[in-house]
Amino acid sequence: MPRTACSLTLAALTLFALTLLSACAVNEAGVNYGEGILHPNHSYLENRALDLADLVTLNVGLGGGLKAEAHATRSLALGLGWAMHWDFGFSERPREYGLWETKECELTFGPFSWGNLVHASRWGVSPGEPFEGEIRGLQTSLDEIYQVERDHWAIGASATVLLFAAQVEVHPLQIVDLVTSAIGFDALADEF
Repeated sequence: MPRTACSLTLAALTLFALTLLSACAVNEAGVNYGEGILHPNHSYLENRALDLADLVTLNVGLGGGLKAEAHATRSLALGLGWAMHWDFGFSERPREYGLWETKECELTFGPFSWGNLVHASRWGVSPGEPFEGEIRGLQTSLDEIYQVERDHWAIGASATVLLFAAQVEVHPLQIVDLVTSAIGFDALADEF
């Protein structure tokens, strides 16, 4: 290994170690000096495991309705239908896993969408506040629904056929968060 590459590797490892040490610094009152990097109640490895879980949405549900929707971001989507179901799995909300109730009625074409969404967590890890909102017209990442409920940049699909529902998504921004959090910078500020 050339001397320059060895020096750069050593410098990078030293910087990484210092980042981890500063992130783990907790005073007697339990305040995390590495704010935004690690929560005092979760280890580095626990946070990385949560980052991995944030990469996908995968859930199944029971209820009723007829709805199908697919999207390569919410700016390029196609969907139609009505559904009301209980879901179990990994929610579209970051770091919410468990059981929740969903009611949705939506027409989506390209970046335009019209409808209503109700999402109420009932049991699980980090159940969020219930969300009830209308979806009207051109969808942007700045809309309320994409700030608290859905990931505008997700790629995936969902369907409800009579009694059964399912949703699968990949979250590209969570990949960035996983990589940057591994070196001590929480890009999406989602660490516990």
